Amino acid sequence: MYKISEFSNITQLSIKALRYYDEEGLLVPSQRNEQQHRLYSDKDYETARRISMLREFHFSIQEMK
Repeated sequence: MYKISEFSNITQLSIKALRYYDEEGLLVPSQRNEQQHRLYSDKDYETARRISMLREFHFSIQEMK
């Protein structure tokens, strides 16, 4: 499991973007720890890659949903 800062570095998505995608229900973290920090899995990485690819093709958030 990756904390949001680690996941941001791995995926090249900003922490702000990751929080936004969570709020929009596009990339909801697999878990949260006791302090409610977001924790991401390898499965979440695949979702993040798909989102990044769709963003490159100028898909909107609504279109991705």
